[in-house]
Amino acid sequence: MEHFWSKILSYLSKSVNMLLWKLIIMILIFSNLWAMFGDEVLPPDGHIFHWLMLFIVSHIGSKISYLLRLPSLFGMLISGFIYGNFFRINLNAGLMSDIRAIALMIILLRAGLHLEMKTLKKISFASVRIVLIPFLAEIAAVAASTYYFLSIEIGWAMLSGFVMSAVSPAVVVPFMIRIQKAGLSEEKGLPTLIIAASSIWDVLSVTGFVVCLSFVVKRPSNSTLNLLLRAPLQILVGVLYGTILGVLLWYLPEIHRNQENQSKSQYDLHRLILLLLAAYFAMFGSDQIDLSGSGPLAILILSFVASIRWRKYGWLDVNEKRLRVLWSVFKPYLFCLVGFNVRFSEIRMEIVVLGFVCFIIGLICRSICEFLMTHGLGLNYKERLFSVIAWIPKATVQAAVGPVALDYARNERETYYATVIVTMAILSVLITAPLGAIAIDSVSGRLLSKNKNQDLDEEEEGPDETRRELNLPKEFEAISNCPSLDERYD
Repeated sequence: MEHFWSKILSYLSKSVNMLLWKLIIMILIFSNLWAMFGDEVLPPDGHIFHWLMLFIVSHIGSKISYLLRLPSLFGMLISGFIYGNFFRINLNAGLMSDIRAIALMIILLRAGLHLEMKTLKKISFASVRIVLIPFLAEIAAVAASTYYFLSIEIGWAMLSGFVMSAVSPAVVVPFMIRIQKAGLSEEKGLPTLIIAASSIWDVLSVTGFVVCLSFVVKRPSNSTLNLLLRAPLQILVGVLYGTILGVLLWYLPEIHRNQENQSKSQYDLHRLILLLLAAYFAMFGSDQIDLSGSGPLAILILSFVASIRWRKYGWLDVNEKRLRVLWSVFKPYLFCLVGFNVRFSEIRMEIVVLGFVCFIIGLICRSICEFLMTHGLGLNYKERLFSVIAWIPKATVQAAVGPVALDYARNERETYYATVIVTMAILSVLITAPLGAIAIDSVSGRLLSKNKNQDLDEEEEGPDETRRELNLPKEFEAISNCPSLDERYD
C-alpha cells in the first residue's frame, strides 16, 4: 500500500513541477510581449493577447482529445471554434493567411524530405493502380456532386475534389505503428501499405490543389489563353527553382571531402536556414510574380532534391527533427484558426447539408475503389475492408489548404465557392478524424490476424532480420520501401 501511494505522490510531484514550469514560461512570455507591445498584449481587446490565448486553448483542446483517445487536431479545431464564437473578435486576415501558408510550406518540406529516389524508380503499374484510381475516383465524385448540387463552376468543383482527396497520416500513422508492433497482418505488408499510400495521397492532393488553383483564380489581366499557358509555365518555374536550389543545398555551406564528418554537426543548422529561406521565398515570392501555383511545387521539389545528398551523408534526420519542432509551433494555430473562423451565426445550413452529401458521395466512391484495387494482393476480405476503414480519416491537408481558397476569392461568387470548400473541409475533419480513429481502434483486432510464424521467426533470425525477410507482394515494392513515418506527423 505504501508503494502505491509513493507512486501516486511521485506522479503528482512530477505533474505539478511540469505545470509550474509551463506556467512560469507562459508568464515570462506574456510579460516580455507586454514590455515590447504594451496595450496590444492586454485583454480584452489586445490582438496579441488573443493570439497567445489561441495557442494555449489549442494545446488544452489537444490534451483533452488525447485523454479521450481522439486525434489531437480534433481538439484544436473545436477549441478554436469555441474561442472564436465566445469572444467574436476579428484577427488580422493577412496574418492568418500567412500562418496558413507557412504551415503548408512546412508540410511540403517534410513531405519532400521523406521521398526517396530509389522508391520512385521502383514504382510499378500495380502500385500506381492502388494509389491513383481511388484518388482520382474521389476527386471526380466530389467535383461532379458539388457541380450538380451546389452549382459550383467546374474549376472550383475540381478544387474541392483535390482538397477532399487527402488522407491524414496524423491520424493513421500512430495506429499503424501500434498494429505493426502487435504483429497484425505485418507479414503481408498491410500497415506499411496504408502508411505509405496515405503519405503519397497527401503529396498528390496538395500538388493538384495548387496547380488547379492557378486555373480557377482569374485576375483581371488574364485571358483564357493566358491562363492555359500559365499552368505549364508555373510547373516549369516550380521544377526549375526547386531543382536548382536543391542542388545548391548539396554544396552550400561549402564542404571539403575530408571534412564531411565534421560538417555533419557543424553545418546542419546552416543547411536548415538555407532550406527555410529558399522555401519561404518560393511560397511568397511566387505570389509577387503572379505564379502562385509554382511556389508549393517548388518547395516540394526543393526538399526532395536536397534530401538526395542529405540522406547519403546522414544530414537528413537532425534537420527533420528541427522541422518537427517548427511544425509543433504552427500546427496548433493551423487547426485552431480553422475553427476560429467559423461563426455559428453565419453557418448556412443548405451548404452544410449539401456539402455533407457531396463529401459522403466522394468517400463512398473512393472506398469502393480501394476495396476493388486491393484485390489480388494476397489480402483476405477482412484485411481489404480494414484498409478501407484505415484510409477514411482526413485532417491535416484539409485544414491547411481548405481555407487557402478563401484567400484567393476575388468577388462574391468566388467567396461562395470558397466557403463551400472550407465548409466541406471542416465537415471532413469533424466527422472522419474522430470516427475514423475510433473505427480503426475498434476493428483492428477483429479484422486483422496475428502473424502465425512471428515468434518463431524472431527467435531464428532476430527482429531486424525478420522485417527485412518479409515476403511482400511485388505490388507493394515501391510503397513498402518508404521510410518509417511514425514521427513525421506528430
